Amino acid sequence: ATVDGFTFLNASHGGDGGAIGGSGGSHTGWFINNCLFSNNVTAGKGGAVYAYGQWQFPVIITNCDFLANTGGDGGALYVPNTASFTAGNKCRVVNSRFVNNIATNSGGALCLYSAGGQPDVLSCDFLGNRTGTNGNGGAVLALSSGSPGGMIPFVSCRFIGNSAKNGGAAYSQQTGARSFGLAFTNCLFHGNTATNYTVYHEGWIVTTTGDPYGVDMNFCTMADNTGGGIWSWWYYDVTYGYGGNVRLRNTMVSGNGAYGVYYDYSAYVGGNRNPVIIFSDVYGHTANYGDDAVAGAGTISASPLFVDASGLDYHLRSRSPGVDVGTNIDVVVDLVGTNRPLGKGYDMGCYETVPPRPGSVFVAH
Repeated sequence: ATVDGFTFLNASHGGDGGAIGGSGGSHTGWFINNCLFSNNVTAGKGGAVYAYGQWQFPVIITNCDFLANTGGDGGALYVPNTASFTAGNKCRVVNSRFVNNIATNSGGALCLYSAGGQPDVLSCDFLGNRTGTNGNGGAVLALSSGSPGGMIPFVSCRFIGNSAKNGGAAYSQQTGARSFGLAFTNCLFHGNTATNYTVYHEGWIVTTTGDPYGVDMNFCTMADNTGGGIWSWWYYDVTYGYGGNVRLRNTMVSGNGAYGVYYDYSAYVGGNRNPVIIFSDVYGHTANYGDDAVAGAGTISASPLFVDASGLDYHLRSRSPGVDVGTNIDVVVDLVGTNRPLGKGYDMGCYETVPPRPGSVFVAH
């Protein structure tokens, strides 16, 4: 089923999918492009869209705006049963905006539920979404109930001003055998609020093979959120495998209250339990590290010296300790498409700093 160029306004009912719902696309897939969904309300799942996909048919959402929709789980969008998605036929949400959506339960903007498929979320904005009082995932709730778990990549996304009890921006929850790991590259987290952490990985197992990470952040900036930065824990099961590690590379975690990074491997058996926190800056928390989280090679604790945090400009000043000190992990552009690196080395965080031209005069702030 293809839906292109439509506007959906003010729908209100009790079923799944405020504007688009049901399993009608399950054997053809859903292609929803260039649409506006505004002020749609349902007591069911997916305030605007409930897009069911299976049997290797994709769910592709591209260039859509989801504004002020309300649903039970997934205030704007709920994608269930992605078990059969493959690399070519999968769930993909691209270049879309989720603004001021409300989930009365969990997943303020987006809920991805899977028995094994691995969605992608690329170049999306999540702004001002929220859950109910005891909800999880102010912007995104990831639920996995089967094998193989795996990682959900979020690339070049902004999470600003979202709120939930747990996971002000994003929350991964295990509902069966394994949970999703959350992988962020070139992402910005600012002004999200939670009782417990901005990004929260709660669950049993990520995968039996490959990356064992519960939270994997690369070239990200997480600053000025409340409730803490990152939380994850390691778990092992003789049948389902292991996972839940934390990896931060070239990432800034600054001023989020509570712990910057909290990682618990008390349930450790199997695999490499040790966190990987390298070439990053973790600074300005009640405690920068909690439990088994520890700084690794190239990691510092110093004021990032953002250009104008109050104005949402999280570029680094030229004299920031995060400039030119990152490591090469084959990420060639930043959040806005600026080439990496521009100076003598890679910059920490989601933005690459443009070096001053020879002969320029700068006044220090």
